Amino acid sequence: MIKKSNKATRIKLLVVCIMMFSMMFSIMVYADTTTVTESNDWAANGWARIHEDYSFQQDVVLKRGELVSLINSLFNFKEQAEISFTDVESQNPYFKEVAKAVNAGYIIGRGNNNFDPESDVTKIEAYIMIARALKLDTKQPIEQMKNFKDASEVPEWGLGQVEALTRFGLLGDKSKVKPFEKLTGAEAIEILEAAYAKVGDQQVDTTEIPQEEIKNNGNAELNLLGSYFVTVENDQSVEICTIEEGFTSDNMIIKLVFDRGIVREYWENNQMQIKLQGNDGN
Repeated sequence: MIKKSNKATRIKLLVVCIMMFSMMFSIMVYADTTTVTESNDWAANGWARIHEDYSFQQDVVLKRGELVSLINSLFNFKEQAEISFTDVESQNPYFKEVAKAVNAGYIIGRGNNNFDPESDVTKIEAYIMIARALKLDTKQPIEQMKNFKDASEVPEWGLGQVEALTRFGLLGDKSKVKPFEKLTGAEAIEILEAAYAKVGDQQVDTTEIPQEEIKNNGNAELNLLGSYFVTVENDQSVEICTIEEGFTSDNMIIKLVFDRGIVREYWENNQMQIKLQGNDGN
């Protein structure tokens, strides 16, 4: 009877240990999935601006508009520029965040006057946005990013930004870029917090971005936000590089981005203010 009692006691202790371990494991898992809402206030705040009905999920792929809101929240971008994206109207939950991103100079849209805020964001799109938000030098020689195993898969229009982020120390710990893999919430948190840690608590300078001006029936001065070489895929423009970076091709398409809709609003006046001139003066 003593032997049976000892055996029964050992079994009870084993069961208790298993139950305690299970409880501890559950607590650890729960803590990991709630990190954003409890510790990353900037992410929670950015998410709340666009979603009221559900909370941030780290394992879910982000939308383009969601990533924009997170970037704005982290770097405290507040000023808004006038936007004319046909798929981001004033009643759209992403409207204010997209307007902030345009003012900060890190988004230009996808062509056909669309931003596509509900589309899943890829890693190369995220890297381009972050490099622009940080105002990194994207004109340096493409050298360090060649160490990535999939460097050949990085599109030409994203090479400068990937190189800049690598030199900045945000991608150096990775073996692959995985440019067209979709970005999850956890991955966004990781790279954005790493970026913020490098720039400190100083807000990224946005003073060089033109502020909204009175339209004055199309007679007010136009402000050029950016000029780019692009290709067109599925009726959407895909940026290759800026005009300043230079690009040579038999089929060049130039995209000019202004601070307001120059075609949709008062084109007869605005067309007189736009001129393209080559180095030869023509």
